[in-house]
Amino acid sequence: MVARPQMRLVINEGLLVGIVPGIPVNIEGERLSAFMRLIYEPGHQRLPNLNPR
Repeated sequence: MVARPQMRLVINEGLLVGIVPGIPVNIEGERLSAFMRLIYEPGHQRLPNLNPR
């Protein structure tokens, strides 16, 4: 069994790096592991007001 806590590191607004280490709970037959991923989260844009009053 492996525990995989996840962390997010903010590079700038909308761009993050996800870091996931793999920590073995049972030492027998398991090794440390890790992976990283690039996360892009664009900002939410407001919709234009189609019915101005």
